[in-house]
Amino acid sequence: QRERVEQLLPMKTRSHRSLWWFLLFFSVFLQRLNEIKKVAQVGPDGVWRTDWHDYEVMRRDAARIGNGEQGKPFPLTETDRVDQAYRENGFNIYVSDRISLNRSLPDIRHPNCKQRLYAEKLPNTSIIIPFHNEGWSSLLRTVHSVLNRSPPQLIAEVILVDDFSDKEHLKVALEEYMKRMPKVRILRTKKREGLIRTRLLGAAAAKGEVITFLDSHCEANVNWLPPLLGEDHTRPCFL
Repeated sequence: QRERVEQLLPMKTRSHRSLWWFLLFFSVFLQRLNEIKKVAQVGPDGVWRTDWHDYEVMRRDAARIGNGEQGKPFPLTETDRVDQAYRENGFNIYVSDRISLNRSLPDIRHPNCKQRLYAEKLPNTSIIIPFHNEGWSSLLRTVHSVLNRSPPQLIAEVILVDDFSDKEHLKVALEEYMKRMPKVRILRTKKREGLIRTRLLGAAAAKGEVITFLDSHCEANVNWLPPLLGEDHTRPCFL
């Protein structure tokens, strides 16, 4: 009988070790499930809310290094200061052209905002971006940031509305570039219309449930869209 007990001891040890590894794996699995699959909660109003953060994108952004990454200043020498580029765009396009179109940004939200949950069912939106003679890299970076940091199901389309630009890079080159982005389409005015009428042209062509207007040289940050769409949209809404 004693020999029988001694034979069982190694089996119990192996069993405990297997159980320990299983519990560890299950704990990691639950943690990942909370992040990737999102944990939904129902509020007192009966609305199910969820975490809309894309943690995988956030991890990739946090690991990026290079010019302008994490929103850091771009170092310039005196010979780099190009006055003509600044006069034409209102900012230094020379610097913009040397920063990645997919650059990372610091999460500057208040800590409490990072914990907020938003309704599981949100309306989709048409993003309307009017522009006139915009710099190439700044316009593309705006589009890239919107697509990179927005839940795909919430973006019905991105409409670029060209207010009669005469820069060559905003003609055929822009049309060709945007062919790789199925959700992006370009509208063009037949004469100079100004900001408001250009926006209205985009709004008239929009197909989304909500219309969102953005400037042509801005960058969408982490989880920017769900808080906007999480408001009451039971009536026509423009953001």
